[in-house]
Amino acid sequence: MAKKQKITISEQQLVRQVIEYLNLRGHFAWRNNTGAFKDQGSVRFYRFGLKGSADIIGVAKDGRMIAIECKG
Repeated sequence: MAKKQKITISEQQLVRQVIEYLNLRGHFAWRNNTGAFKDQGSVRFYRFGLKGSADIIGVAKDGRMIAIECKG
C-alpha cells in the first residue's frame, strides 16, 4: 500500500487562500488581526483585536456572518 504524504501549509498561507476563495465566491471576507506588541524604547504594551476571535471574519452573500478559525 502507498504511504500517505502529509501536506504542510502555514497558517498565513491557509488564511490567505480561504479569504481568496470566499471572495471569489462573492462573499466579503477579511483577515482579523489580533495580538500585542511593546513599543520600542517604551514601557507601553499595546493590544489589538479581541483575544480568541476568529482569523477570518466576513459577510456571506445572503447576509449571514462568516467567522473562520484557521490552524496550520
